[in-house]
Amino acid sequence: MWRSLRAAPAPSSSAAPGGDSRIITAKYNIAGRSDLRTGSRLFFACRVEHLTAMELTLSVPVTGNIGDPVLVQVDRLGEVRGFITKQIRIGFVMSITATESERAKLKVKIDWFEKSRARKVVNQRQHDRFTPSNPHSTLILGDGRTLRCFVVDMSSSGAAISANVAVETGTPLALGKVVGRVVRHLPSGFAIKFINAVDINTLEDLLIKSSI
Repeated sequence: MWRSLRAAPAPSSSAAPGGDSRIITAKYNIAGRSDLRTGSRLFFACRVEHLTAMELTLSVPVTGNIGDPVLVQVDRLGEVRGFITKQIRIGFVMSITATESERAKLKVKIDWFEKSRARKVVNQRQHDRFTPSNPHSTLILGDGRTLRCFVVDMSSSGAAISANVAVETGTPLALGKVVGRVVRHLPSGFAIKFINAVDINTLEDLLIKSSI
């Protein structure tokens, strides 16, 4: 079912890490998967592309099978549970399991959010960190492996990444065409620092490489 978080995040201008209030960021867990290292629930970062009181479409780094249960924690909207109903190129569509009362409350939150993010268009590149228009890219690891990843946000010096891989701090890798190293772990991924700073005007073209 859908339910609000214990303390639902208050409306603010920082819905996305880069400050773009038009983007709905979230994190999700599929089929109760756990982190093999810690035993805790395994979350990946994602972006909500479309949301109604009945279903939502997620842009994700790791997908699941039709029928898999999904738990999504959505910034400023709360916690959503449901099942994958359709697989798409960027991720999947999931139904929302909720009572009539819970669905009505969710619709109110969605209506408020849509009105608030339509008020003003923000130039993302005015911020030190911003979210890419297309969050899907690829990682190339030192052993030659290439895998799909999700760029949460980025700056001229680094990026926050979510991917289905366990990497140690200090691991060298390439994100798109930019080489860097893992500098720390995040709740739903890890942070990369680039070996050399990248011009902010060409950053997205270099980082966002077609997903495999």
